[in-house]
Order: sequence, then C-alpha cells, then structure tokens
Amino acid sequence: MLSGERLILLSGSGDVVADHGLSIAVEPPSESEGHVRGPALHTSSDGRFAAVVTDYGRFGQIVDLAAGERTLVLDRGDSHNNVTPFPVCFVGRGPETVVVAATAWNRLDAFVPEPGDC
Repeated sequence: MLSGERLILLSGSGDVVADHGLSIAVEPPSESEGHVRGPALHTSSDGRFAAVVTDYGRFGQIVDLAAGERTLVLDRGDSHNNVTPFPVCFVGRGPETVVVAATAWNRLDAFVPEPGDC
C-alpha cells in the first residue's frame, strides 16, 4: 500500500514493513460463514499511522509508523465480529488525524491515534 511517500507492506503473518520492521500480532487466519478471517492494513493519509486489524475478527492495533510503536489496541468484543470486516478508518490529516474504529458490535468510537485517547 502506498501512503503519502511511503511503501507499507503487511504479510499474512502480520509483519509490517515500513521505515522500521514491526512485528504485529494478528489473529490466525480461518474461514467462517463464507468469510476469510485475516489481517488487513489501513493507513492515515499522511502515512504516519497504520491500523493493523483482523477482518472478521476481534482485535486490531494502531501503530505510529514514524516512531515504530503501537499507540492503541482495538477490541470490538466477541459478539458478531465474524460478520463484517473490521470497521476502521482514519479521518483528517497531520495533527488533525483521528481514527474511527469499532469497539463493540454496535458501536464506533473516535480516537486520537497518539496517545490513543478516546
């Protein structure tokens, strides 16, 4: 995925390759109700942050790619998480960046990606 001026890669094992090599834990791939659960990568428009989530799974993480650190752990609970890809997106640019993500089967919350405040 190209984000800003960066090339960012996510392997099936959950390795993120950007300015730093990061190892991100993801839920193991599986198939359920015709959907394949596995890792997905989303980036902020300026390329600073990435969301590494498990589509049709429960967990995800927000990573500050510039610092090479995880800033937020996402958990959308165990109810109905195998029905949809993980709902997550970045809105805004630069210091105005906000990440919107599912925190339950029927709830979205907005977070400042660094330091991860809701």
